[in-house]
Amino acid sequence: MISQTTRLILAIGFLIRFIAPNNITGLTNILDKSVLFSTPINSYRSLQEGVFLLKNGLDPYSGTIVHHPPLILSFFSILSSNITITNFLFALNDIII
Repeated sequence: MISQTTRLILAIGFLIRFIAPNNITGLTNILDKSVLFSTPINSYRSLQEGVFLLKNGLDPYSGTIVHHPPLILSFFSILSSNITITNFLFALNDIII
């Protein structure tokens, strides 16, 4: 069972992860380039690259950029038209993983 403190920390982390990129211009680009906050597994930029490659009929896993699981990549390629929903789901995905 998840303790109350853990739930609070996860909720705060989710809110920061969801609200900050939508309200602070350029924050996503700055943090995505930092190795302290972004890894190949949770990089938003590599997710966008993978969605672009998938939508254009190219294999996203043929290079070294995309490390996201195929189901997540397919899921985000369907929802990539609405940036708010995409940010919400990416923040949720970050908290769950």
